[in-house]
This record gives sequence, C-alpha cells and structure tokens, in this order.
Amino acid sequence: MDSCDDQKRSGYEVNLIDDLPQRLKCPLCKNLIRKPIQTQRGELACQFCYDVNKRDNICPIDHEPITDNTVHRDRFQEQIIMKMNCYCINRERGCEWQGIVAEAEDHHSLCPYKPSNCCFCQLEIKEKSTDEHLTQCPTLIEVFKDGACFFHSIGCPFRPSCIEKLARHLQRDAYQHTYLQQVKLTQYKTESENQQMEYKQIANNTKEMEKSFKRQIENLTSQLTSIQTQMVRMQQNLRESVTTISNIENKRPINGEHKQQDMLKTFQDSIGDVSEKMSTIDLKQQLLENTTYDGRILWKIDQFEHRMQQAITGKVTALHSAPCFTKRYEYKFCGRLYLNGDGIGKCSHLSLFLVVMKSEYDNLLDWPFNKHVMFRLINQQNYEKSIQESFLPDSNSSSFQKPVREMNVAAGCPLFITKEKLYDEGFVKDNCIFIEISAK
Repeated sequence: MDSCDDQKRSGYEVNLIDDLPQRLKCPLCKNLIRKPIQTQRGELACQFCYDVNKRDNICPIDHEPITDNTVHRDRFQEQIIMKMNCYCINRERGCEWQGIVAEAEDHHSLCPYKPSNCCFCQLEIKEKSTDEHLTQCPTLIEVFKDGACFFHSIGCPFRPSCIEKLARHLQRDAYQHTYLQQVKLTQYKTESENQQMEYKQIANNTKEMEKSFKRQIENLTSQLTSIQTQMVRMQQNLRESVTTISNIENKRPINGEHKQQDMLKTFQDSIGDVSEKMSTIDLKQQLLENTTYDGRILWKIDQFEHRMQQAITGKVTALHSAPCFTKRYEYKFCGRLYLNGDGIGKCSHLSLFLVVMKSEYDNLLDWPFNKHVMFRLINQQNYEKSIQESFLPDSNSSSFQKPVREMNVAAGCPLFITKEKLYDEGFVKDNCIFIEISAK
C-alpha cells in the first residue's frame, strides 16, 4: 500500500548502474518515474507531477484534452522501475552500496556518507565524519577560547577542559540546551507582556493627562479672556475718567488738583493690578505646559551668550527649569543653573543643582527624597562626549526633606564643567546648550 508521503513526491533521484531509459524518464521532473501513470495516448509520468501540472482537463505532457477516467496507474512499469539496479547517490563520496531502486531511499536516509551541514559553522560534512569535524569546527574552537559552553549565556554551567569534551557535551546535552532555550524564551515572553502592559498603562495615563491638561488650559484661557475683557472695560473707564478730569480741570479751582491726581493714580494702580494678574496667569500657563511627569527634564537654554553676560554682570545669576514630577502625583523638582558658577565654582565653572519643590501631594509621599539623580550636558557634535554626573541623595541633608517652603536648598555639582571646556568641545551650538536632568 502506498504511503501518503510517497504519493506527494516527484521522481526518484537515483544513480542507476545502467543508463536511464528515455521512456522511464518523467517528462515533467526529468527524474526516474515514481508511481507511474499512463495516459490514453501512452504517455508515462510520475503520479504527483501529473496531478500538480494538469489544468482544466488538459494533459500536461502533450497538452491535448484528457479526462480522469482515461488515466491509470501503470503497475507493470512500476515493477520494472523498482527492480532497476543502482548505486548509492553518495558513491562519489565513498559509499560502495549497490541495490535496487526499491531499497535506495531507505539506504540513503541512513547512509554514513550522506552530506550534512555543521549546525555551528555550516560547513558541509559527511555524516560519518561528524565527530571528527566537531573537534576541528572553527566555531567551536572560537567558543572554546572563552572556556564556556556555547549556551552559557542562557544558563548552561558546563565549562569544558578541551574541545573534545565541548563537542561531546553539545551532542549529549542537546535536550538540556533546548530546555534552557525554552525557559529563556518564556522569560522573554513574560517580560515582553509585562512591558506591553506597562506601555498600555502609560498610554492610558498619557491620555488622562492630556484630558486634564486640556481642561486646565481651557479654564486658564477662559480666565485670561475674562481678565482681558475686564481690562478693556477698565481702560475704557480710565479714558472716560481722564476726559472727565480734564473737563473738571478747566472748571475747578487749582486747589482741586491734588484730588484729581489721586483719582488718576487710583485708576493707574487698578490697571497695574490687572496687568500683574495677567502676567501671573500667563506664567502659570507656561509652567503647566512645560511641566513633565516622567522624572526627566530636557532643558534648552537659548540666547546662551546673552544669558552668560547677565550671569557675569550679576544681573541674572541663576536660571530655573520648568518643574518636573518623578511620576504623576509624586515628588516635584526642578533644575537650577549658574552659568557663571556658584560657591567654589564661581567664575570658573557652570554649577548645576537639583531643587526639591513643594507640591500638593507631599503628605502622601515617603521622605526624605531618595531618587537616583543624574545630570547630563549634551555634546551637540558628538553625543558620546556628553558630560554626565550622578549621585544618591543624602538622607540627612535638608535639601531632600519634606519642603516647608516653595523650594528646598539646592544640591548638586558646583564644579559641573569648566567654562573653557564648555566652549572648546562642542557643547554650545547655535547659541544654545541642552541639559538633561533625571530623578528615578
């Protein structure tokens, strides 16, 4: 009885002792016919080749119309084929086996001269020479230099004393290595699933933050519009009052001048209060838009030369970054930068500090502040040359206790980078520098 696998294969690839008769050569695959069929016009072919190539009842051999009931299995030719004498197809590699076609494929599956590729270096080797090759395999020799198993990175503890022991270990403990690979894959899968869950949570949090920011910005915009409307109304009232005062000046005696000036000053003070409130709201809106919630600040200091001159002259000695939260509803902090240095770095260095800030969530947090702090001045010509400093907070320092004022005492690096190195090594570009601060 034919196997299903045998019925789904094209002709035999065999090394016949005698020449292959043309009639027994499949016209479709060009090999010795396997499971021959004969058409009504006497054509022979492999059963598999014929079935695969036939289209719309057209014979794939002579391209003439044909029906299935005119094609039959040729058992007589099959018996002739199966009894034909042949050599092993690995004869040129040294195999001396001879037999008949019916036995050839069984022999070939077990032939010690059958070529295969080394699973490590991919070189072609004879199956009987596998053990010998493993002791000479260039890949194994390279692995052996490290004194560990090829699968050391996934947990195999074996440390061979010679290349032969390494080769035997790889053959003998293949199951163990497969198990270690499966464990590692399961671990990677679990980590990947956890990361996907974290990313999903972050995405959800981001959406909620965006909605919250949008609502806050809408409220601020509404307040600003209201204040602007009030300011326009007050300016109009002021102009009307000035006109009234001017009219009164022409009618009242001079001794009423002081009272008129007082009225004018009152209106001017009101306008000043409104302008101050608008400036405060504008500042709050800017801070809200620039506040981050992932423990990381990427701070761009533009107009660098102008700010440096202000620092040198003492006009503006310190710059502050936008606030940042280590996470939503966690610790709040900002960066403080002295372009002309501070303390022992005065006039010679840039001094960079972290400032823990007071927030509405402080009562819910553990104190003192204990996040790992990192400062990085980014080299805009070569990122690998960026300057980086990091430190762990001193739990006894007042800088990291729960804030009682808006800002704690700053802590950080008064000697962060010399001003000379700052200019000479590519940190300043297009009149700006970039500083990264993280607390995680």
